[in-house]
Amino acid sequence: MNLNLFIFLILFFALDAYALNETCTTPNNEVGICINARNCPQIIDLLLSNRTQEQSEFLKNSFCRYEDNQALVCCKSNTTTVNKINNATSNALLPQPGECGLNIEDRIVGGNKTQLDEFTWTARLLYDKSNGRFGYHCGGVLINEKYVLTAAHCCKNLPSTWQLIGVRLGEWDTKSDIDCEDDGDCAPAALDIDIAKITIHEDYHQENGADYNDLALLRLRTPIEYSPFVKPICLPFKNFVKEQQIEGTTATVAGWGQTENSTSSQFKLKANLNISTFDNCFKKFKDVGVRIEQNTQICAGGVKGVDSCRGDSGGPLVKVFPAAKNNVTTNYWFLVGIVSFGLQDCGTEGTPGVYTNVSNFLDWILENVEP
Repeated sequence: MNLNLFIFLILFFALDAYALNETCTTPNNEVGICINARNCPQIIDLLLSNRTQEQSEFLKNSFCRYEDNQALVCCKSNTTTVNKINNATSNALLPQPGECGLNIEDRIVGGNKTQLDEFTWTARLLYDKSNGRFGYHCGGVLINEKYVLTAAHCCKNLPSTWQLIGVRLGEWDTKSDIDCEDDGDCAPAALDIDIAKITIHEDYHQENGADYNDLALLRLRTPIEYSPFVKPICLPFKNFVKEQQIEGTTATVAGWGQTENSTSSQFKLKANLNISTFDNCFKKFKDVGVRIEQNTQICAGGVKGVDSCRGDSGGPLVKVFPAAKNNVTTNYWFLVGIVSFGLQDCGTEGTPGVYTNVSNFLDWILENVEP
């Protein structure tokens, strides 16, 4: 009998519970991941054997769903990544919508200057430049109480006398110790935390002025406490987020306009950017001898004077998606990109900026985030 048909007949009446690559629990209460039944050795062994009634029940209860003419089953896995995905789902490592991605409503239309409590996940990176000189020259994004995500180029190939030493969270006005809006609303002093460990993506490299696999994790020396002015962004683990078609839609970049070669704004800025199609971005950069990778990079912007001039190198590109919590659907902000590179003249008309595509690096993030 055809193996696909055989699998289908056995599993057809089982409940549809999980989607492809989602973590699951096997009938033996072990951590697993939903994959094609053909790729799960223990399931194949059972399918090709003379099964007992108990083993047949195990097969039935292993079923995740039938998708694209393939049976998906909950396959036991002992890999670090699967265990960490399970931990992330259960809030052990990374926050879930409702704990992350919270932002004040209806303040992203027009304008450049943010409000005091907008984009609370944005971070500034502090460098020791020797001889008693210090400065903030890149951005990052808070993903949990112990980790900030940034661009690899903010951590590597720095000037010989520079050292990345710290992270500042809860900043809004860079020229005041206590940030206050005109209406008297004030925030506590910004948090300054030393960096305990820097993990740079092992495949990061530069080529013709472009950065590839441009991602790094910064582990904070001490965990931070969330507040109305310091909260994490959501990472796009949910399938409904990962499966969204984002080309041609709008995302938002926020920061102080810092790059390695330019001055920065006093106040945190924001800008809405259109996410380009890959074909358009590929052509724009091919014309200047730069290769764009479809899976690992996102292009956004291209409006004169805007682009990631409003954000930071290494800072976040974020987008709103609806997510359910306690059976109530609410809009939350998710991280889709990290500011990577662009043309030397920031905000050049018709040429987008390039961002690291975060959804392509979720496994890497989970493999390197520690409790």
